[in-house]
Amino acid sequence: TKEIKVIQELVDKVHYYKKLEARATPMKPIDIKHDKLDGFAFGECKCGTVVDKFENEFCNRCGQALDWSEDE
Repeated sequence: TKEIKVIQELVDKVHYYKKLEARATPMKPIDIKHDKLDGFAFGECKCGTVVDKFENEFCNRCGQALDWSEDE
């Protein structure tokens, strides 16, 4: 029925917005490496893409926001 279709569309939108929210919430890259000679740092996004600290606030492949802050 029409009501069921409208409800399903709303559920789909909620799932879509939850994915966007998760992608916009910065996460730490996996296995961050630091080059001691030039200070270059890079890590791996959860999607598997290697990203560098100095040019990437977001993953180039999936758009995940990245948190490069140091652990306290």
